[in-house]
Amino acid sequence: MTSILGTSLSSPAPTSGKISKGSIPATNVVSRKRGLPTVSSMLNPSISTSVTDLQTNSTAAAPLFCRPFSREWEKEYSEGDILFVKREDLGMGNGNRPNARNITMNVVANIPVMNYILRTTTEEDGTLKYDTIEKIQDEWGFFGVMLNDMDTGSTFQRLLNVTVRGRCRAPMYWPVNGAGGMMGNNSAGKGTIVWLGYKRVQAERSYSIATPAKNGLDQVQQGDTFYELTPVLEDSLEWNEMSQQVGGSYFFPVGVIHQIPHQSQSKKRQFRAKHVSEEGKLLDRMEIFIRV
Repeated sequence: MTSILGTSLSSPAPTSGKISKGSIPATNVVSRKRGLPTVSSMLNPSISTSVTDLQTNSTAAAPLFCRPFSREWEKEYSEGDILFVKREDLGMGNGNRPNARNITMNVVANIPVMNYILRTTTEEDGTLKYDTIEKIQDEWGFFGVMLNDMDTGSTFQRLLNVTVRGRCRAPMYWPVNGAGGMMGNNSAGKGTIVWLGYKRVQAERSYSIATPAKNGLDQVQQGDTFYELTPVLEDSLEWNEMSQQVGGSYFFPVGVIHQIPHQSQSKKRQFRAKHVSEEGKLLDRMEIFIRV
C-alpha cells in the first residue's frame, strides 16, 4: 500500500509521453517523400498472387479485344449481350499456318451475329459450313456476358469487359409468368437455370430476316436448313422438340436467375432479339449468376 501511495498517488503528474516503439523491420516499400521505387525493389515484390482476374464481390471479369467486322456489327454490342468467341489458331498467319490469326484480336459474336454466321457461312463449293452441331462446337465457344466497354475512345476496334463468373445482367430472352407460348408451359423464375441450345431450322417457306445491325435483309429460301442459337428452358415444349431433332441436340447453361422482372416480354420482340442486336436492348434485364 505504501508503494502505491509513494509512486502513483503521491505523484499524479502525467509522463513525458515518450514511448519506445522498438525496432521497425526493414521494407522495400518507398514512401512518396523518398521518391520512386528502385529497380531492385520492383524485381523483388513483397506481395504476390496467383489470381488472373480482378475480383469484386465474387465477380470476375476478363478483357476481350474484339476484331472488327466489315459491317461493324461489333459496335452494336451492349451490356448484357451473351458473347461467343471463335476458336482459332494462335499466332501470326504465314505460309505454314494460313489460318493463324493475330493473337491480340478475337472474332466475337453475340446471339444475333452468331445466328447470322450459322445461317449464311458457306464453304468454297457453296454448301453450308455449319451443317452439324459438332462443327459449331469445334469453332465457337461461350465466353461470358458483356459488362461494359473498356475503351470508349477507340473508333476502330472494341476492348470489352466481359463477366465470366458471378452476378451480371442479361436480356429477358426467356419467358416469364407463364408466357411461354411456343417455348412451352414452363416460365422462368428466381432460381431457374436458363439455357441456350442449337435448334435445327428447316424453312417451310421463303422469307426475309434483318441483319444483326438492321442495315439489310437476308433472304431465306424455302427448304433451307440451318442451325439457330435459341434461348430455351429445361423440359419445356421447345426443349423436348429440340431433343428429338435430326442431327442431335446440344444445350448449355448460361446461368441461374437471381432477380427477374415480374412482367412478361413480347414474344415477337424476343424472337427478333435473336437476329437483331438493337431488339435485345429493348428487352427488360434480369440478374443472373454465371460461371463459364
